Parts: sequence; C-alpha cells; structure tokens
Amino acid sequence: MPILNATPYLEIFGDVVVGHFLMQAAGIADEKLNAIYKEKGMEDSKGKKRALLHEDRDVAFYYGKIATAKFFAADVLSTVKAKCEAIKFGEKVPIEMADESFTY
Repeated sequence: MPILNATPYLEIFGDVVVGHFLMQAAGIADEKLNAIYKEKGMEDSKGKKRALLHEDRDVAFYYGKIATAKFFAADVLSTVKAKCEAIKFGEKVPIEMADESFTY
C-alpha cells in the first residue's frame, strides 16, 4: 500500500536532499576556511584556528556551516536507513484495523 508510506518516503527524500545541500555547503566552507588559514599562516596550529574562530566573522560563519552539516549527518541522516527498512517491512496494521477499534 503506497499510501501508508507516503509520509515516511517524503521525510526520507527531504532529509537526503537537505543533507546533500548541507554537505555541498560544508565542502565550499572548508575550502574557504583553508584559504583563510593559509593566508594568515595558521595551517598547522589548531589553537590559533580556534582563537581565530572567536575573532573573525567569516571563520565563524564557515565553521558553523561545517558543524551544521556534521550534526545533520550524525543526527538526521543516521535515521534514513531505519526509515527505509520500516517501509520495506510493509506493516499494514493501520489499514487492517476495524473502524470499531476507534469507538468506546
């Protein structure tokens, strides 16, 4: 029954599309950050990079883009496989329940 899986399918599709765009933005942000670090001679110093995060708005912005993509991947994209498995399982309980099940 396709109708039973419409919402989970759309959620999966949305999560994957958003994840794609966040990862794309994170890739661009990483390139920009590396260019800034190279320009300032901070390529190898984690401490200096961390300090620059609090001083430079562009660095903070790009770092935020990368952090957002990492969070989304870990917290949201990690659920996609389970949602796909639930759809494949094909549970039909919602359409098999009698209307009387909802009356008192």
